[in-house]
Amino acid sequence: MAKLVVAYPAARVSVEEASARLDVYAEQLSDIPADVLMAGAMAAARTMKFFPSISEIRAAAMSQPAPPRIQRQWRLSQLIEARARRGAGNSAAERCRPDEAAEIVAALGGRFAAAADPSRPKPQGGNPNRGARMPSREDYVRMFGIDPGDNAAIDPKQMAA
Repeated sequence: MAKLVVAYPAARVSVEEASARLDVYAEQLSDIPADVLMAGAMAAARTMKFFPSISEIRAAAMSQPAPPRIQRQWRLSQLIEARARRGAGNSAAERCRPDEAAEIVAALGGRFAAAADPSRPKPQGGNPNRGARMPSREDYVRMFGIDPGDNAAIDPKQMAA
């Protein structure tokens, strides 16, 4: 809310009145997650000439696309519901086939691609956009079937070239 106050010229009100107004806004908008509220407030600031009312901020916040965090939670809840419908408690229930698993992985986004393809090195840290780590000896053995430290695997003729 402080960013929203700064976005508009100061009204001719006392500090006490401005503080009380912000308290009312904060109380009335407390049911909206902070990231959604911030996106809505900034959208309202871009489109409205005067300081927006509580209902205008609420409408702007609800019209914003869902943040990735909420989209992931929604996808996860859908997977859990699907599992419950298929009979999660029934151990004889059909398991997910590989093609279904690939479809789910594709729907959840590319950051799960490394989990779907164990031959690929996994990204470092929690950032899926960051490059993969340097391949380890185990990666070379798994991908090429050759231990890079094994002298018998090295052709002396190729080394001379």
